[in-house]
Amino acid sequence: SDNVKITGPGADKLSFDAGLRSRIFNVPTIVEQNQEFDLTVGISGLTLKNGKASQGDGGAINNAGRLTLTGVNITGGKTTNEGGGVFNRGTLTVENSTISGSKAIFGGAIANSGRLFVNASTIEDNGAEFQGGGIHNFGQGQATVSNSTFARNTVGPDLPFDVVNAGKGGGIDNEAGAVTVINSTFVENNA
Repeated sequence: SDNVKITGPGADKLSFDAGLRSRIFNVPTIVEQNQEFDLTVGISGLTLKNGKASQGDGGAINNAGRLTLTGVNITGGKTTNEGGGVFNRGTLTVENSTISGSKAIFGGAIANSGRLFVNASTIEDNGAEFQGGGIHNFGQGQATVSNSTFARNTVGPDLPFDVVNAGKGGGIDNEAGAVTVINSTFVENNA
């Protein structure tokens, strides 16, 4: 299995717009001669817009391999399941990136059941119907967030504010697994 590297000129210079018709990237686990290998992918310097998973997880990206996003903007991702921006069950590193305006049932920006590292990134204006407006961590998920900002992420359908248990974790919801947050800012997240 070969590794894949996609390098753009900058998130403000190159964008891929799926027009809410399909997911943009799928990073699988590769099976060769009855052995599984994680595909290693690096994506940098581009914007991913309006990815949509009508069935399954991960509006813009579904990751089961080893994925590193550097200087990437993901915006407007949507799924009827988990991970409006990204669904991760492999290893995902998000560095100097922004995930915004993405929506899902669980994990507006990111749904994680694998290993997740978010550093020097912004998770803003995402929404989930039930859990994790920004990040939903579940299963065996291990998430580490550092030097990042979570702003205006929300949980809950359009319900009045007096509804009890409308949702959990405007910024981050840890259903199971472990989450570590270091030197990060949370502003106006709501559940």
